[in-house]
Amino acid sequence: MKKLTTLLLSAGLLFSMAACSSSKIDDDALTLLETGMNHFEKMESASYNASMDVKIPDSNASIAFKGGYLEKDNKLNFSLLMDVKEDGEKAEELINVYYKDDTAYINLMDLNKMKIDVSDLLDQAKQSEPAETKSEGFKKEDIKPFLDKASLDGNKVKLVLNKEKLDAAMADEVKKQSEAAGYDMTMNIKSATAEVTVKDDFIEDAVIDFVMTVSADVDGKKESIDMNIKLNISFSDINQNKEINFPDFKGYEETDIMSLIYGMSSAAGGLEG
Repeated sequence: MKKLTTLLLSAGLLFSMAACSSSKIDDDALTLLETGMNHFEKMESASYNASMDVKIPDSNASIAFKGGYLEKDNKLNFSLLMDVKEDGEKAEELINVYYKDDTAYINLMDLNKMKIDVSDLLDQAKQSEPAETKSEGFKKEDIKPFLDKASLDGNKVKLVLNKEKLDAAMADEVKKQSEAAGYDMTMNIKSATAEVTVKDDFIEDAVIDFVMTVSADVDGKKESIDMNIKLNISFSDINQNKEINFPDFKGYEETDIMSLIYGMSSAAGGLEG
């Protein structure tokens, strides 16, 4: 969980960076950011809230996640509850996922409750993992060349990214996705910012905000749409060893990975309908 969160935050920050450093870079801000990023490995328990909001003209949608995780006696417990909202209509706890005693429990809209013993999968994953190498962690010198501006407001790090360099960095990936989808698409970043709040050396809140224009050929006609994407994640009760509030798991039936995939696909199809 911690490694996934670190990767997500790192990817979000690196995705929104450009190669143009200047005197507008506050080194103290990057030092605080580096400290917060590298303390994820020391976050043994926490509650979290995360969201992704997408706005386009005349429409908006959001996906929200909440839950907690706890590492205790070399065992990981966690919960994830997902809400979806689109144009004012909300589906609460659309998907609930729990992990306890090497077993994953998935509740799809209370219509399908499944449990999967993943101990064998974990053993296979451990056997296939390469020998561990010591991670050098998150280095401020690695991100500094990608920034237009970095400032410090109390314990909040504020970053401003270079949109031209970001466009160039994303061009190849957008082209690959367009070719795979069978249509011509371009993406132009209008602005990209990030704000990260660090408290007691741990990241308490992070917000990454993009404004962009996406253009595509639709039936031989070029169409463009403005889009705003905001990613947010916040943590509380850090290292307070707060127990996860698990349900009693009554009614959860044993299943396998393929049945899980089919169930989630059916749920997605039901939403689209």
